Formats: sequence, structure tokens, C-alpha cells
Amino acid sequence: MKTTLKLRQTGKLAILTSIISLTAFVSYPANTQEVFPPSQFRSPTYLPPNQGNLLETVVNNEEFTILERAIKAAGLGDELSQNNQYTFFAPTDEAFEQLPDDIVEMLLRRENRALLQEILNYHLVKGKLSSRQLPSGGLETLSGGGVAIFKSGDEVIVNNTSVVQANIQASNGVVHAVNEVLLPSRIRASLFPVPQPSQASGNQPVRALW
Repeated sequence: MKTTLKLRQTGKLAILTSIISLTAFVSYPANTQEVFPPSQFRSPTYLPPNQGNLLETVVNNEEFTILERAIKAAGLGDELSQNNQYTFFAPTDEAFEQLPDDIVEMLLRRENRALLQEILNYHLVKGKLSSRQLPSGGLETLSGGGVAIFKSGDEVIVNNTSVVQANIQASNGVVHAVNEVLLPSRIRASLFPVPQPSQASGNQPVRALW
């Protein structure tokens, strides 16, 4: 009798152990994503950083170090930080380096702030215009002077200056990097009274409307 009871107890223990093992297997499958919502196992959705304003966009771009100095020297930082929407044809360092060093240093002097402001305002157009939205023809700038826009496919030319990087987004506008400093006709004539070799060709696009 003792032997029979022991066998029965052993059998019950084996059945109970089997039930527990089966329950554990069903409750914790190898592929847990079949049980839990997949979203619990994904990395958080990537959110791009907040867009900076036009001033911050220039400061944070290593191609605009001279332009950053010019903006500070001209006292235009506040204007570029406000909520007014602008399209900024921003000269790269390479663009400034095409000017003689003495002219760049002259423009950065305190006594020439008004002149530098006029030059930088000539690079600003009211409103946020992507490269596709830029109209072929003329645009009035913040300085009151006009720039000529020529478009061919994806190429955009401002006066005779190429847009080398378009549609850099800012919270209060858009930046189009250009490879030459834009100058109103009057200022160009005063800075360069003798025609430059690059101006000799009669097939060049117009440098400035007025």
C-alpha cells in the first residue's frame, strides 16, 4: 500500500510540474512582440531640434564666420532674431574672400557701420521664399535696392551670383547661401571705380537692378 501511495504522489507531482512548465511556456513566448504592442519596444520617435532664427542659423554654420562678424559689426543681430520673416541671400566665407582684404576690414570698422548695414540689407528680402518660390525677375531688398533673379532648372542666380546651398530653414525665414557678396550698383561703383575683369564679359547677368 505504501508503495502504491508513493507512486500516486509521484505521478501527481509530475503532472503538476508539467502543467506549471506548460503555463510558463505559453505566458512567455520567445517573440515577446507578438504579445506586447510593438511601440513598447521601439526607440522614441526622433524629433528634430527646434529651428534657430536667422542669426542663430548663421552663427551655427561654419561657412558663415565672416558674415557673422559683419552682422555683429553692423548691429543687425536683433533684426535677424525677431519674428519678421526674411529671405537671406547669405554670402559664404568664400564669397567674402573674393573681396580685397582691405575692403573687408574697412567695412567691419565702426565708422562704416551705416555702409555695412546697407550692404547686408541688400541681401535681405521681406518674406520667406524657397528656391522654388523665388520669382524670375526683380526683387526689392530691405536696402531699397533691387536684385535680379534668374532661374534655370534647379540653378538660381542672384545678379551674377550663384546660390550654392538653398533652403536652409530658420524659424523666421530661409537662407540661400551665395558665392559672392551682393553689392548695390552705387556702392560697387564707389568700391571698384575701375571695372573688374569679371565684369568685362558682355554676357554676364545683371549685377544689380538699382
